Amino acid sequence: MWRSRILPTATTTTVAQGTSQTVQLQVTNTTGVGRTFSFTASGGDIAPVSTYIPAGVTELVTLTLTPKAAAGTVVSASLAVTTNTSARRTPNQPTLAVLPYTYTVGPPASPAP
Repeated sequence: MWRSRILPTATTTTVAQGTSQTVQLQVTNTTGVGRTFSFTASGGDIAPVSTYIPAGVTELVTLTLTPKAAAGTVVSASLAVTTNTSARRTPNQPTLAVLPYTYTVGPPASPAP
């Protein structure tokens, strides 16, 4: 089960260029065994994270979104959630979810006076 908190989903959401924003996903491991879950963004603007979640446990996974595109750019990308498997010699991790996100890159934040 996946529940996003703050993952932007509209072009009307503006994130300042080069400014980090916390993105949180509530993840429940329903596989029956503990697994490592990995989070990878297609846009390269969310730092990849891997975390172990025991069976039946819900955790809040924190990711960092940092826009790298030019101000005024509309970013449309996706966040893939993968996990390891119990199968031996499996070269690829199965993708459990692909979460789309979009936002507009704003001008860099002004330094505090």
